[in-house]
Amino acid sequence: MDNLAPSGPIMLTAQVIAGPAVKLTWDKNRTDPDVGLYEVHRSTTSGFTPSPSTKVGESTDTTFTDGSPVTNQTNYYRIVTLDIYGNRSTPSPQASAALQVTKHYNVNKQWNMISVPLAVNDYAKTVLYPTAVSDAFSYEGTYVQKSTLANGVGYWLKFADNDIVSMTGFLLTTDSIDVIQGWNLIGSISEPVDVSTIISDPPGLVTSLFYGYQDGYIISGSIEPGKGYWVKVNQSGKLILSSTVVSSSQAIRIIPTDELPPPPPNAEITNLQFQIPDKFALEQNYPNPFNPATVIRYQLPINSYVILKVYNLLGQEVTVLVDEMHEAGYKSVEWDATELRSGIYFYRLETRDFVQTKKLILLK
Repeated sequence: MDNLAPSGPIMLTAQVIAGPAVKLTWDKNRTDPDVGLYEVHRSTTSGFTPSPSTKVGESTDTTFTDGSPVTNQTNYYRIVTLDIYGNRSTPSPQASAALQVTKHYNVNKQWNMISVPLAVNDYAKTVLYPTAVSDAFSYEGTYVQKSTLANGVGYWLKFADNDIVSMTGFLLTTDSIDVIQGWNLIGSISEPVDVSTIISDPPGLVTSLFYGYQDGYIISGSIEPGKGYWVKVNQSGKLILSSTVVSSSQAIRIIPTDELPPPPPNAEITNLQFQIPDKFALEQNYPNPFNPATVIRYQLPINSYVILKVYNLLGQEVTVLVDEMHEAGYKSVEWDATELRSGIYFYRLETRDFVQTKKLILLK
């Protein structure tokens, strides 16, 4: 029987991720073919010696995620290798994760694109941004009011004046952000990220430029903590932001276009029940091109009987979206064109006092 101790693992790193949790990675043992598993040990004391009381888990791979790190303290980790005969290695070098910090973020008067760059205990908008004077709005093809925020997501928030927001939480050194085809309003991590270092799953997602906001859209070369950013992608997947990881084989492909992101919310959109527009209008559908659904918005200054129809290039009626009496206000309707072919279509709004037609493109 083999009674020789295996070599200990090396290059242990600890990264705080959303959860909050700590992801550990280390170099696998290349000299011992009979490695059975790795023990993961954690302590709040630097230089600790692993013991049964410090063990928090096991792994047969060279990664482990600690889903319950000790809050408000630095967590220290060491790894012990066990071979198939039960022989134990000397502990690995120590890695640490500082989990609780207080950061300060600037916000500007009026609308801001913001995000939550720390893993916090309470994600309520009123707790994180107590001086905001509007609801928080994420973007899901249209603006959606949110009372509870999340990491990785960008939001619109309005402030009465320039301010500094303090936030206490766990550092986020990496995050994997879900995106869908079209425009996405994404968040940030705890450290600045150069957009050229962003990777994707699947690799090589095609994206637009990244747009921040400061009294108008501005092209941004980095994702700054606490800010939100628009980016358009060619397919659904994940954008991976990290303060350390760079993999050219998985890098996104940034291709500039002339298209700008959707406009910010405004008083008319965010408080529809209290606002009456001063004129008729039919807005351009969004997204456009679209697949398979798009949203059409229009506004009525007076109570009106509304007919909203979609036609093909031959002028043939495709569908009736609205055919009823509506009260004055800001309106929207979603059209799902799953059953139709790709092509150019027209949508036409008719009331007693207003008629307008616009073009839309279904691209499958």
